[in-house]
Amino acid sequence: MQALVWLTAYFARDPLPDLPPLAPAGTPFRQQIWRALADIPPGQTRTYGELAMQLGTAPRAVGGALRANPIPIMIPCHRIVAAQGLGGYAGASEEGRRRKVWLLAHEGLEISP
Repeated sequence: MQALVWLTAYFARDPLPDLPPLAPAGTPFRQQIWRALADIPPGQTRTYGELAMQLGTAPRAVGGALRANPIPIMIPCHRIVAAQGLGGYAGASEEGRRRKVWLLAHEGLEISP
């Protein structure tokens, strides 16, 4: 029920309540990255490199963890962009890129693909 309340607020652009408790299955490394993603506020982005530097890892490792994210939107991997442009989403599929552009625009950001 908490997830539904959170998602309803997100898509209505209402103030977001605290995230419900999330317990995605993943390696400790992936969970560390997912926790860092959850700290990025709506309407803000970080680059793969910035997040990698913050966590002491490599940008490609960040990308791998993002691809494995089991709870997109609530763990906002769409807020991670390339140093120059959009970057990937959902394995870099065209549909995934369209979703990423939509989610970022929904949060008030315009990022060129």
